[in-house]
Amino acid sequence: MSLRVQINLVLTLIICLMAAALIWQQVSGARTSVNEEMETASRVATQVLSRVNEVYQDEGPEAMSKFLERLGRVRANDIVLYDEQGRELYRSPDSTYKAGQQAPAWFASLIAPVPQSRDFELSRGRLVVSSEASRAVLDGWDEFKRLVLTIGIGFILLTALSWWLVGRVTRPLKQISQALAEVERGGFETRLPSFPGAEANALGAAFNRMVVGVQESISAREETARTAAELANHREMSEVYRQRVERESSELARELHDELGQHVTAIKSMGVSIARRVDEGDPAISQAARLIVESADRIHLAVRGMLNRLRPVSLDQFGLGDALTDLVSDLRLQFPDKNFVLRIGPEMERVDPAVATAAFRVAQESITNALRHANATAIDVNLRRLESTLVLQVEDNGQGMDEQMLASGGFGLAGMRERVASAGGRLELGRSRQGGVLVRARLPLPAPDAEPQAAAG
Repeated sequence: MSLRVQINLVLTLIICLMAAALIWQQVSGARTSVNEEMETASRVATQVLSRVNEVYQDEGPEAMSKFLERLGRVRANDIVLYDEQGRELYRSPDSTYKAGQQAPAWFASLIAPVPQSRDFELSRGRLVVSSEASRAVLDGWDEFKRLVLTIGIGFILLTALSWWLVGRVTRPLKQISQALAEVERGGFETRLPSFPGAEANALGAAFNRMVVGVQESISAREETARTAAELANHREMSEVYRQRVERESSELARELHDELGQHVTAIKSMGVSIARRVDEGDPAISQAARLIVESADRIHLAVRGMLNRLRPVSLDQFGLGDALTDLVSDLRLQFPDKNFVLRIGPEMERVDPAVATAAFRVAQESITNALRHANATAIDVNLRRLESTLVLQVEDNGQGMDEQMLASGGFGLAGMRERVASAGGRLELGRSRQGGVLVRARLPLPAPDAEPQAAAG
């Protein structure tokens, strides 16, 4: 049921109650009027007949009958004259007022008083005066009909007027309801016009603001979804690129190790052989041979450093633990004045290749940052398992990085975050116990029966 119908039903009920009150007031007024008329008429008739009875007391009922015939009908009273034998000598004639008309019995029962009669004793007869309210009741009935007709016409007019007014007042609500239905179907471009009336206009303005807000929110969500999709695509492409670079680095490292390493070893062997065969009396050739051997050692160290930066061969052949051990060993040779501590838990040779690659790169980047940018003199590397998680922690005692640098992702931090995230892990940055930087990577390990993943960049 619509609000318009509900309001009209309420107004109709109110009009009906007012009409009922007017009708009841009319009935009560008619009852009071009839009672007063009957009482007045009865008092007048009683006084007149009492006086006439005194006059005609000695002349008998015949004289009274003649007087009554000349008197005619007394309103609201029936008069009957009896002789001393009880025979009826006279009865009031029927009223000519609205002759032939009668009020309905139900209406008469509502307003007519209880009939009353009074006897007057004559010398040779008896006079009976009875109240008769039919004409007074008929007058009340006519007035009642006029009132009911007026109320009926007024009811129709008021109902029609209220229906029109309520429809006019609730028209904005209908428009708002239709606009809400349009929004529910996705029509967020729907707008409401200005309405007459402060409340309706405020509702329309609030609706327009709501739709604009919803539209902007949906646009923002769509833009966020597009950005997230682009970011996911970017990460996916970055991951593919990283994997490709890692594969190429691995192939290049293998070629350097297999080809260049053998040649450098051969050159060193030849230098050593020349130095042994040369006569001590030829210092120039002996010096050249020593230079060849030293150059071969430097090339070997350079190649080994390049291999570690590209992809250490030991990472594929022996696992993460040995790769970190080789990395720290080389660093100790390069930086003998630095203190490197390496702690490796058990079963590191069975780490998933993708996880191992991510952990090694994080350790490599963290150590490089500590040496190059933090001026650290002590670096602690800790690798362990915690149930199904691999935890790599690198601490240094350097000068650290400020909050802005940590938040911006400088010094390769953004790359480390992406690398760890691609492996499904989480990178944590903070301040170490020595006052430097703490880098902690938590990487999930696949189930033991899961197939090893390809190396990821």
